[in-house]
Amino acid sequence: MTDDKIKKLKAANLFFSDRLNSQALKLYDIYTRRMGKLMLVRVYSSLF
Repeated sequence: MTDDKIKKLKAANLFFSDRLNSQALKLYDIYTRRMGKLMLVRVYSSLF
């Protein structure tokens, strides 16, 4: 493989892993927020 091809592959790999990481972070953020809301609701309902 030529250096050029390797560079292109590395760039593409970085791009895709960046995209995947940001998607995973978004999903994790949404999930933790929902879980946080559920926990709040449970705490409130146990108080009253």
